[in-house]
Amino acid sequence: MTENINKKVEALTFWQQPILCEPVKGGITNLNFRVEHGNEMFFVRLGEDIPEHGVYRFNELAASRAAFSCGISPEVVHAESGAMVLRFIEGKTLVEEDLRDSI
Repeated sequence: MTENINKKVEALTFWQQPILCEPVKGGITNLNFRVEHGNEMFFVRLGEDIPEHGVYRFNELAASRAAFSCGISPEVVHAESGAMVLRFIEGKTLVEEDLRDSI
């Protein structure tokens, strides 16, 4: 199954050369990948609309583009049906302890 999913990432029309693709844990309604393309790193989200749960990928794309324009999210560099490619930024997942005041 992982090989088939990697092939979906590899088949995106954005790539100009071979890629190295590595799954990233997380995502409730999508699959995530860290992708090395030449000397650049990207983050790929794969996921289809799930109308019965109110999940529409065009909303995620619009929100991601708006967040980038506000300076709080990486740039969306490509989108196609069922996939979004963003510039990769190093970071960590926000956890509850990160929201507490340290006194």
